[in-house]
Amino acid sequence: MTKGKGKPKSQLPRADPGFWLKATTPSAPRTTLADQADAYVLYRESVQAPRKEVRTLANIYRDMYDRYEGPILKAAQTKPNEYASRLQPDAADELAALDLSERVPRRASTLREDFCGTAALCQEWVQAHVNNTAIGVDIDPQVIQYAQTHTLADAGIAAQVRLVLGNVLTIDAALSRLSAQDATTQDCTIHSGQHQPSPLPKAHVIASLNYALFYFHERQKLVQYLRVSYANLNSFGILVADAFGGTRLFNDLPRTKTRSMGTYTYHFEYRSFDALTNLGRYAIHFEFCDGSWIRNHFTYTFRIYSLAELREAMLEAGFYRVHIWVAGAQASTSPQDAHPGTQRHQGPPRTRKHSGHEKQGPTNSSSRRRPPSHLYQANDTESDQSRVTSSDPDDLASDDDDTREYEEVGCQPLPAAEHFNGGYYQG
Repeated sequence: MTKGKGKPKSQLPRADPGFWLKATTPSAPRTTLADQADAYVLYRESVQAPRKEVRTLANIYRDMYDRYEGPILKAAQTKPNEYASRLQPDAADELAALDLSERVPRRASTLREDFCGTAALCQEWVQAHVNNTAIGVDIDPQVIQYAQTHTLADAGIAAQVRLVLGNVLTIDAALSRLSAQDATTQDCTIHSGQHQPSPLPKAHVIASLNYALFYFHERQKLVQYLRVSYANLNSFGILVADAFGGTRLFNDLPRTKTRSMGTYTYHFEYRSFDALTNLGRYAIHFEFCDGSWIRNHFTYTFRIYSLAELREAMLEAGFYRVHIWVAGAQASTSPQDAHPGTQRHQGPPRTRKHSGHEKQGPTNSSSRRRPPSHLYQANDTESDQSRVTSSDPDDLASDDDDTREYEEVGCQPLPAAEHFNGGYYQG
């Protein structure tokens, strides 16, 4: 946990051009830069922007609370009989079952990061506020081990993050069957000695980012995951996912997008797309100034779902509302084109000021600034990434570019805003 002045530990140093190199002993023979590089650090620098993602997640939650939960609870507490008479029967039943004495917080404090990888988002989440906690779930033992020994090496941060190795579809059921004496099964392994093998707590925010929904090649599995996510949210909670799409997924394949990161070059390869199965294959490579490469360290096979398919799956899984934000120039597209039957919102939502009775809690880094008023404006004077240059015009609105603004283009309409869980995804 970072204390005092200065930049937080999560922000990698910029002065040393070899910050991505693995630690080596003086007697180690000199090899290529590719042999010495830490691919997970390269990935974080060239693809991820965890600080901005944490800011966006917190702002989305607060904005959804201000839109729906706050007015609902106020009306239900001041005029419960009059309010309940206006509800649909299912909404009235849910309102009656809701414990209004349990205050729903306006600030999200619990995050669950599914497909967490090296848990960079978990780390940044707990550093954003001293009361924040996070859960990271991933099926890959190598990245979980890396997260434990590198990302969460600080004992203070590790105490606020629970890492679990397991399948996101079965991990919760497996943990429910575990006893305190049996911390390891075929289904899951607890990777932190500070946490007992108890069922995972429900979260205010579930993040399924880096196109994680597209790992599910069968729609049945996608809906199953969304139902599991719905069950793991608090009475008011949100699921946030990003969508992988665009015409470049289908045209002029194979092709490669390159971005110069200063001391190395990031390559994203669009390999192939099968129109019969909607399966696309992609890979990430890194090229270094000495001519060496890290090839195919990250490879993906995605089932490409449309926005309409994702929306339908979320509603089928039980979510009451689905909001869509589209980035960059795509935001000017007619919402009917991207999302039939929805009404365009005029401009992106903006956060409201904190209410007088709610205190702004301390953060784990004194260098943190308050989130910008623009909910989804990603550009900032302090970037999570190195300066990026590219000759590819598509990079101006690339999938991993953090200098974009998100505009809300649609929300699945309901008769009224009486429900308490929401599903969301970003484009």
